[in-house]
Order: sequence, then structure tokens, then C-alpha cells
Amino acid sequence: EKHHLYRLTVPKGHYQVEFEQVAEKPAAPQKSRLPSYFIGGLVVVSAVLIGYFGRGAMTPAEGPEAVQSPIWKEFVTPNGRPTLVVLGDFFFLYERTADGKPGNFVRDLKINTPEDFRQIVRQDPVFAKRFVQSDFTFLRPSATWGLGQILPVLQHSPNGYSLKLASRFTVDDLKSNNVVFIGSFKTLYGLQKYLHIFGLEYTITPASFKIKGDQNDSTRVFSPSEIKGGNYEKDFAVVAKGAGPEGSTILLLLGFSDSGVIEASRAATDPPMLETIKSKVARGAFTEPSYFTLVVETEGINQAIFKSEIRHFVQHAAQPEPSRKPGDTTRSR
Repeated sequence: EKHHLYRLTVPKGHYQVEFEQVAEKPAAPQKSRLPSYFIGGLVVVSAVLIGYFGRGAMTPAEGPEAVQSPIWKEFVTPNGRPTLVVLGDFFFLYERTADGKPGNFVRDLKINTPEDFRQIVRQDPVFAKRFVQSDFTFLRPSATWGLGQILPVLQHSPNGYSLKLASRFTVDDLKSNNVVFIGSFKTLYGLQKYLHIFGLEYTITPASFKIKGDQNDSTRVFSPSEIKGGNYEKDFAVVAKGAGPEGSTILLLLGFSDSGVIEASRAATDPPMLETIKSKVARGAFTEPSYFTLVVETEGINQAIFKSEIRHFVQHAAQPEPSRKPGDTTRSR
């Protein structure tokens, strides 16, 4: 029997509903025995809902302003590829215990991919006796907030879109999709191998990234002086668009902290920022298609951005298709 403080009653011969207090005490709450992966799933779903409905994103009516921008053209042009939105989730380890009791989920800042874990194990076999790779991953609120920002844009696309965690991303996903990644540098997983398209390189410790311009331009280095100080965050947001393999287009919305990821997502959908990017692209030597890397310095508290300023913008030439060697032939079926 379920216990409630009040019950609804309808007196005999009347239509009015009355509230009647229940005399007995409610039953004591039971401890949750939900498995951790189920709880994690609830957290992700809740975060997505909060990110979508609790945002300050553009409305669908404002969407056409974004779809005309150099950022989104390849994603919304009719008869194009569908878009795969990849959300950056953080890699976790699971701690073994000698007594067989449930261990702890562990986050190591130096281990962000299965390959990182395998490399540590090769260097320190004892590490593998204490830790194993976990199926549990974690989404920061900034990734789902960014999803809420770009959905109004993708809703104007006739090509459709789908979602995937970065930990589940594979090279095959680029064969039939354009890709939008939202997340931290630490959560790129397999997308790391395509950073050369944007002239991007990064390090986790110390946190920094560098951008090499085309045609032997000088390299710019960006290193947040104070990523975290209490609730205060200072970061660099990166909006990078380039030509991926298999004819795909890749758009990265990156940062080291929540502030950077949030600002990157906002910059990619904010109408005034889109106009600024459009004007910068128009002044470039090559404008079609529009591939570029934008860097915005940002500051915020508790995921609320109160300062942002463009620090760098560089256009990239489309990567040429690999040339065939002499003697190569093309077979037709």
C-alpha cells in the first residue's frame, strides 16, 4: 500500500472534491539501489532537458539568420548529409578492490581515451592491477547546454540529425555524416586525429593550444592563465570548421573548461557573432566553402559568461583530395 499525506474525497450526494489528511505516518523512504550506470543515464537525460529548455539560445524564428551563415551552410543545404552531433564525455576508470567489494569510479586528468590508458599500462603494468577501463562516462553541463544552442539551427535542416557520445564515435561515422562536436579538448577521443585539418595542436598540462596558419603563417599559442579559481573561469573558446575525410564537414565547438565550451556554442549561433564571422570570411582570399578557426577569450562564473572578446581568426584552404600515384587505376562496378 502506498502512503500519502492527503487523499481526495467526494462526499456522498455532492460533486465538490475535498482534501482529507491521512492519519497514519508516511513510510520511511527506501535507499536507492539503482545501478550507477542507470543513475548516470538519468543525470544525462536531465542535463539535456535542462540544457535545451533552460537556455538562452536563439528561437526557431531566428534560425534562418544562422543557416545563412558561413558556419552552417554545409549542414543545412538540401540534399546534403545528415548531421551527427557528438557530445564530449569524460573518460573514467574503475578501481579494483582486493576484498571484492564495489570499487570507485576514478577520473585521472592524464587519461582521457582508451589509448591513453593502454599507454599507461604499458609503462606501469601494476597500474592495470589496480584500475580497469570503465563503461561509465560523464557529460559536463556545458556539452548539453551547447546542444540546446545548436538544435534550433539543425531543426531548419532538411537532412536530419542524430546524437552520439564522443566515446562511441568511430571513423565510419564520417562516411555518411557531417559532424558537430561539442565539448572539452579532453573529450575529443577519435576526433583528435583530425585536428591537423584546422592547424590545431593542444596539451592538457599545462593547458594550451596552438594554431598554425596556412601558407607558413606564424603559429599562435593560447594558454589560459587561470582556468579555475573558485567559481571563476577564464578560458579560450574555439570554433573550428574544416573539410573532413569522405567529403564530410567537421565543426568543433571547443574549450578547456565549461566557460570555453559554452562560449564556443554561443558564438556559433549568436546572430551578431555570425555577422562578424561573415564579414571576416568575406574579406578572406577564399570564401567558398568557408573553413576557418575562430578563438574567443572568455570569462565567467558558474557557467554564466560575462566577458568575451575575439582574439584570433584564420581561414583555411580546403584540403585537396589525395593524388593518385602513377599506375593507379580506378575500377567501376
